[in-house]
Amino acid sequence: MPYTFQNSPGKLTQDLNKAFGKTLLEEFKRIGLKINIAEWSILSYLSHKKTCTQKQISEFLGLEKVFVKRTLDRMEKNGWISRSQGKEDKRYNNIELTGTGKELFGKLKFPAQRTIEKGLRNINESDYLHFKKVSLQIIKNLEE
Repeated sequence: MPYTFQNSPGKLTQDLNKAFGKTLLEEFKRIGLKINIAEWSILSYLSHKKTCTQKQISEFLGLEKVFVKRTLDRMEKNGWISRSQGKEDKRYNNIELTGTGKELFGKLKFPAQRTIEKGLRNINESDYLHFKKVSLQIIKNLEE
């Protein structure tokens, strides 16, 4: 398939990500919670992983370590995360959600679910599973 900007997979995934992010932020704002997409992504990741390092978060998000550090500093100041020195490797801080962070994630989970439901409206399960399969194959192709 010849490259065109309008039909490139990169533009499509960027547009999809932007649309989900915009809708998600609107949902958060609607319930009176001020949080940005990077903070949401970190909260969601930590709720799944329980504990991880700044490097792991940076790799997951695909963002520069400095940006992630600033975001984590802000989240720590807000009381959403805590940092503790690694037991095996003292050069790394382990990062985890605090009670306040877990409570915030609990409030944000429902608007996130509504955003997913809105995005997948009028898409049957078979089509979604096909989209997921193709997306995973593209990722695999690019990582080889």
